[in-house]
Amino acid sequence: MTSYDRRYNSEKRDFMRMETDAPIEVIYEGHTLTGVCKDLSATGLQVEMPIALSLGSQVTVCIKPDCIDGKRPPFRALATVARLVPNDNCDTAYGFIINEIIE
Repeated sequence: MTSYDRRYNSEKRDFMRMETDAPIEVIYEGHTLTGVCKDLSATGLQVEMPIALSLGSQVTVCIKPDCIDGKRPPFRALATVARLVPNDNCDTAYGFIINEIIE
């Protein structure tokens, strides 16, 4: 196996990621925060927001249908903050694990 094949196999995921730039609402401790969903898969999503959340925080995420194309149902899920990486643009990229899809 070549080094390319090993790298390709190590980066495979169980579920495909859908890249997006959809506005998203993150509900945390009764507060509605806004951000941008950068990608979404069956088990998680990446969101950029200027607000600081802690690892392990439990949130509700909501992508409204008109944010995507107006033809899809809303996406709401309970999620946990699993990863955070500060960005150059003063936002933080959060990796959320989806615990339960609500709608």
